[in-house]
Amino acid sequence: MTASTTPAAPIERWIRTGLLPLVQLVLWLFLYLSLLLGGWVFLGWSIGGWSPVVITTGSMEPAMSPGDVLLIEKGDGDSVAQRSIIVFDRDGDHVAHRVFEVEADGFVTKGDANSAPDAARVGHDDVIGDGRLLVPLVGMPVVWAQSGQWLAVGAWLVLSVAGLVHLALLGLHLFRHRSEERSRRTEMPVAQQGIRRVRGLVAILILAQYVLDASRFDVLEESTSRIWILFLSMTVLVGTNLVSGRVRSPALQRILPLVELGLDTALVVLLATLTGTSGIGWVLFALPIIEAAVRFRLVG
Repeated sequence: MTASTTPAAPIERWIRTGLLPLVQLVLWLFLYLSLLLGGWVFLGWSIGGWSPVVITTGSMEPAMSPGDVLLIEKGDGDSVAQRSIIVFDRDGDHVAHRVFEVEADGFVTKGDANSAPDAARVGHDDVIGDGRLLVPLVGMPVVWAQSGQWLAVGAWLVLSVAGLVHLALLGLHLFRHRSEERSRRTEMPVAQQGIRRVRGLVAILILAQYVLDASRFDVLEESTSRIWILFLSMTVLVGTNLVSGRVRSPALQRILPLVELGLDTALVVLLATLTGTSGIGWVLFALPIIEAAVRFRLVG
């Protein structure tokens, strides 16, 4: 019985120590690039209000290649300058070319890989949008599907599913080993745990305010500032909670309470200034008050 299972041991060891780490590395690289590049597209679309356009032909090489995604700001072309990249309508198709020359009644365009400018002029009414951000490779699945390269589409789907499964398994692994995290939290002082929970409550209040009336987060009447204010708030609150629970250095532990109190106070003052006393801004002042009282044993 032992002799029959011995030959399988080197193969199992090779799979565990050689093949499995390589597969995990490929999956992590794929996930990292997908999230990084896809994140730029999402940010441009959600914050800037730009529309994504997938490049499917190579006439703009080397500036743009098939599979790149161009984020455009819709407009009539009034702000377009020479050397800008515009997307315009030509015979029902969307074309992305660079502005070769600006004329009074339109634009002369030219693909970077073309030897001569386009013969047809582009009028202001034909302009769909002005290019703002180019994100490479994100639209490759669209190009593969249009060209019938189903093997590449299938490989992309397999990598995507495998990456999601890998993340799910990693999350399950962390969930199963949360007992160590729980034991670490029990070692945290009760005061620190209370401050972290108050900070989490403030995060929920901010999210509720954003959902109920997001216009209160406008700065200088710019609606695009809402998501930035929300992102800043969540970053400060959640990031501070995460860092405060993982600092082990005695020197940093002495400095960290002052840094936390300063960040929380600055954030609360900012939010209270934006939302005003008619909202929940004044309620948020409870966070630095409670935090200062707990940390420095103030009696009131």
